[in-house]
Amino acid sequence: MLKNLPHIIICSDLPGKKEQLSYALNKEYSLTCIDLSDALVNKVCELEPDIILININMKKTDALEACKQLKSNTKVSDIPIIFISEIFDEADIIKAFNAGAVDFMKHTLHHKELQARIRTHLDLKNSRDQLKIKNQLLNKKMTEENDRLQNLMEATIRAIVQTVESRDPYTAGHQQRVSDLSFQIAKVMGLDSSQKGAIKYAGLLHDIGKLRVPDAILNRPGKLLSIEFDVLKIHPKIGSDILETVPSPWPLARIVLEHHERLDGSGYPNGITEENMLIESKVIAVADVMEAMSSHRPYRPSQGISLALEEINSQKGHLYDTHAVDACTQLFENDNYKFGW
Repeated sequence: MLKNLPHIIICSDLPGKKEQLSYALNKEYSLTCIDLSDALVNKVCELEPDIILININMKKTDALEACKQLKSNTKVSDIPIIFISEIFDEADIIKAFNAGAVDFMKHTLHHKELQARIRTHLDLKNSRDQLKIKNQLLNKKMTEENDRLQNLMEATIRAIVQTVESRDPYTAGHQQRVSDLSFQIAKVMGLDSSQKGAIKYAGLLHDIGKLRVPDAILNRPGKLLSIEFDVLKIHPKIGSDILETVPSPWPLARIVLEHHERLDGSGYPNGITEENMLIESKVIAVADVMEAMSSHRPYRPSQGISLALEEINSQKGHLYDTHAVDACTQLFENDNYKFGW
């Protein structure tokens, strides 16, 4: 096989036909003549031709099925297939194109016309190959840039989280744990990748509004006074206002705003009900309660996983989303999920 010449495979079992094609093409192309067989795809993969010529009138093999077989294999499906025939039969031509052929030629075609049509298909293939390579390079660059931007975004979010937690040391790690549990709940629920991404990052940022809550309230060792709790309840709105100014592919501001809302309208800050809440908000609400109840607070010890599960299940469908509660319960009771303390 001559490496510098385009490579053509000729498939025919009719006497003299391969020889005729070889004579017409051997000066400009590297040629390989084969018989169609069960190992056709493997042969083509091994030989890596630029074009395949198949005689549609072969006696021993179904040429149309062979074409379909090649076109159904992603390794060789881009290779142009041209059918050669003794006669121009309209039914055969239609079948050939339906099977995936790019052209249909007569054996009696003048050599120069045959060569010209093959050159045209080679040029088209080369153009497609070049375009494919450029698209692959472009996709690689886009993926690398997206990864870079995502890493930058995550680093920025984690810096914000550390700033929030530095003002509320008793809940250090809370946002990360809520994010992790929320993400796992979303996976069990079968939420899509966009929803899972929103939950992951909203979970990390759900308490960002505490940046503007006075330290005296955040670090109070005892139970908050009513007026102090009213101030604390503003933090979802503050967090939402902060995130409204940040471009994002996810509704982070709305999720943060809703993470203390409850299905029956008894939550805060707006007292909205189930039908007006995002599923992402409902998931984070469950994870937030689980983490908060099972963690130590300055005004009480940890209440433990069992009591937290009892709480969300007792209020399932009333305060907390049923599917989110069921997924959370499965994680802890069946999947041995543990918080990363």
